[in-house]
Amino acid sequence: MIVFFYDNNQIVCILLLWMLLGGIGVPMATVSAQDVSTDSTGRAVKLNQVVISKRDMRMIVLRPTGDTLAVFRIACGRNYGHKQREWDCRTPEGRFVIASVEDPSVWQKDMAKTESPGEVYGPRFFRLKTPGFTGIGIHGTSKPELIPGRITMGCIRLSNKDLYVFSKLVGVDTEVSILPDKNDTINDLLTNY
Repeated sequence: MIVFFYDNNQIVCILLLWMLLGGIGVPMATVSAQDVSTDSTGRAVKLNQVVISKRDMRMIVLRPTGDTLAVFRIACGRNYGHKQREWDCRTPEGRFVIASVEDPSVWQKDMAKTESPGEVYGPRFFRLKTPGFTGIGIHGTSKPELIPGRITMGCIRLSNKDLYVFSKLVGVDTEVSILPDKNDTINDLLTNY
């Protein structure tokens, strides 16, 4: 569900009500017209920030002032804990930036799979600069019914509708903070000792 507002008081009231009701499992994004501009290179004119909570399975886009601009339901890595190696099915934690915005439909298809990259990843792939790892990003999905959940190889998934809205709010160099779940922290302690 996408809801458009032009008054910050409406946004705050709706978000508070939505959070009090536990989100009711419905994706929700709030957007105002002045927050969706990007320059010709795809970089966000106003560098909003993104905060991802693996515990809450939510991604929040914040204005530079710290006000909440949008909230999306997400899916993340199927295994708990901070990413330690390639293919461990964990979502990395920490502060990153969007390194590039890519169109998966132009990627080469893996012949072993029935779906094309454009179907699997949705219309956009926001590649994160994650030192030590490649291929981590924020993208859409061909299976929105699996959101929210712990189902990915390490990326953050959104419904394609939410990804479209997200693409209007962020761009290259947007900061992305990924917060751990308490189970992630416990799992890291058990794994490393």
